Amino acid sequence: MTPSDNILDVTDATFAAEVIEASRERAVVVDFWAPWCGPCRSLAPILERVVAERPAEVRLARVNVDENPRVAAEFGVRSIPLVIGFREGQPAAEFVGAQSETVVRQFIARLLPDEIDRAVAGAADARAAGDLAGAEAALRRALETKPGHGAASLALGEILAAGDRAVEALEILERATAEGPHALAIEQLVARLRLATAGGPAGEDEAGLRHRIEHDPGDLAARLALGRLLAAGGRYEEAFDAFLELIRRDRRFEDEAGRRAMLDLFAVLGRENQLVDRYQRELARTLYS
Repeated sequence: MTPSDNILDVTDATFAAEVIEASRERAVVVDFWAPWCGPCRSLAPILERVVAERPAEVRLARVNVDENPRVAAEFGVRSIPLVIGFREGQPAAEFVGAQSETVVRQFIARLLPDEIDRAVAGAADARAAGDLAGAEAALRRALETKPGHGAASLALGEILAAGDRAVEALEILERATAEGPHALAIEQLVARLRLATAGGPAGEDEAGLRHRIEHDPGDLAARLALGRLLAAGGRYEEAFDAFLELIRRDRRFEDEAGRRAMLDLFAVLGRENQLVDRYQRELARTLYS
């Protein structure tokens, strides 16, 4: 079949745009193949035929592994044909080897939006239009149908958190299935909310907490509350230092609250953050030296 907007050849240079980014709008099925591969030639027309039937919902991206070694290496291609389905910027399912048309249809059907996905999309539209109550109601109905659904849980958690209902948001998110494309966002939001809702001296400001610590360096509750306050204000380096000093003084305080707060802050900032790299080493030295 001739390449088209719905069925196209992609390269190392175009993969990110034509597959990763495009999969945020509709599912993308990637066929890793090579001209010398007999099973690839058998599978290709089946993929093309099934995808061509649903142009608004899915596209087929073909990757010649001989000509595009970088992408092939990135996705660990060892046997071909390898078919990977992408949704929302992430791999969602895959299979290896030539398959029947029935299997291919079932594979693609699993990638397409279901009733819950459509409910989440509708809630996003309602939220964008300012109908937060309608969005919340739609998401709660979706979660009644499929408890723990990642996208629905994340969307509802974001609405609740933005409405100063952090405790409710945490309850929803901690029941979520934290896997797939929403896993990282769920993990980060949970960590942020835990830092924001953790117990501490109610209403006490930074000056009051520092005053307590100055007059009683052993006031570990004040040190913990100060670290959380600094983290909530985006003063991450100071927050890490406050948590570390707490751990040095008593690592077991409130069931290792200092260590758990640092882990939450690591999740909020992400693995690539330089502060995370630095303070992971500091935490390891503090705990194991």
